[in-house]
Amino acid sequence: MYLSHRVSWEDIHRMEAMYRRQVELIRMKNEIAGYLGLLDDTSTMGATVYNNANIGREIQRRRLRWLLADIDKLLSLYGHSVRIYEWYTNEFRAGVTAELTGEQLKEAKESTSTAVSLGKLSFVAFLYLPLNFVCAMLGMNMSIFGQGTVPLWVFFILAIIFGLLTWLAAVLFQMDKQWLRIWKTAYHLGRRSVLAGLWFLAFAFTHNEKQNFEILDSGLSQTLIGYEGSKTKGWIYGKNDQMFDSATWGGQEFWEARVKRIFLAVKELQPSDLKTDAEVV
Repeated sequence: MYLSHRVSWEDIHRMEAMYRRQVELIRMKNEIAGYLGLLDDTSTMGATVYNNANIGREIQRRRLRWLLADIDKLLSLYGHSVRIYEWYTNEFRAGVTAELTGEQLKEAKESTSTAVSLGKLSFVAFLYLPLNFVCAMLGMNMSIFGQGTVPLWVFFILAIIFGLLTWLAAVLFQMDKQWLRIWKTAYHLGRRSVLAGLWFLAFAFTHNEKQNFEILDSGLSQTLIGYEGSKTKGWIYGKNDQMFDSATWGGQEFWEARVKRIFLAVKELQPSDLKTDAEVV
């Protein structure tokens, strides 16, 4: 444990005991001071009488004053000791907190590295499991493949098909809500025009997220899947060209023509309406 050579839990318990003794001394001091005040009052009332009783009270008062002085010195020593112990214990608590924080950061780094390793293993599994399944299936000598050896091209075709299916399942599982909206819009758009749906997916894969949702939310998602968000400016009739000046493949004029064809596939979004929507800021 941090600072264990200087401060231990026993020292903390000892300091708590010192607090209790300090409180007891303060209570004792108050009681003695009160009793001494009572003796002073009694001595004042009988000050003119010089007898043994007054002499005894005077001796008792002196002893009590000495005792009060000793208690004050002891309280001063206790206060100094308590301050020293408080400094050490505060340093001890700070060290323990720093050590615990370091352990938490270490565990977080280990969990992150574990998650990365699991992600790599999952990627390998998505490649290995389809191949293993295809090999096992081809090794059963099913009648559909005839007797004897299976052509190598059959193995490759089946491996590619099952690999793509597994990859698609992984992509759909990790897909966020925004990209899910893109896929849903592409599906409904493809039901109206297969070519328009394919061009929309091609646009989505060759442009960044901001460009994709500028097109998606300019009328497509509102019309096809009932998205209730506000409309964006879009990209029709030369409007908003500065946003679409870059793409991973294809020129700006090429994609602008494709976007117009995509919107023409939706009857609810005719050219006149598109022009109005494009002019909305």
